[in-house]
Amino acid sequence: MPQTGVRPGSRPFYWVRSWGCAKRNHLNYTFAHLSDFHFSSLDDDFARGCALVDDAISQGADHLVVTGDIADAAQMEVVRGFIRHLKGQEWAGSERLTVIPGNHDIFPVSLRSLASLRRPTSLFQKFNQATSSCRQGAEPLVAGEHYPFGKVLSPDVVIVGMDTTRNEQFGPHKWAEGELQEHHRAAVSDFFA
Repeated sequence: MPQTGVRPGSRPFYWVRSWGCAKRNHLNYTFAHLSDFHFSSLDDDFARGCALVDDAISQGADHLVVTGDIADAAQMEVVRGFIRHLKGQEWAGSERLTVIPGNHDIFPVSLRSLASLRRPTSLFQKFNQATSSCRQGAEPLVAGEHYPFGKVLSPDVVIVGMDTTRNEQFGPHKWAEGELQEHHRAAVSDFFA
């Protein structure tokens, strides 16, 4: 479960698996990075996760970066609840929040039968609808696609959101394997050029 610690000579550090809060003193800009909550419902674990987010905000984070797996098995009510919580804190806008999907956000874990297998594109679209507030004003880097996108957060801070979920894959055995498409890599390279 979430833990808090203090590294010598630094601000508090938080983690939930690969979650951290890092201060970049020379820029005076703080990112809080969250990943892999794996919430399955709006329960006590969800409330503790939201409290962790609130703590990062109260510690002076300028921007939250959520890099996937808010949900454990594509439970969209969890993703929507997480965004609702951030909206209640006035942190769901693009200037404060960046969210990209993880494989657990768009791939259901339990599949009833082989006949029910479908590409997770509809869940990918639902995830993007639920998180659309954090992409408003972002620059789409590939025409007609949600990802990658770029945001200029300050004159010295730029962030790019990329998707590696392989949401077009039919075979469930491929869903855990991330992939960064070549045309996405090229678009990001052009954005920074």
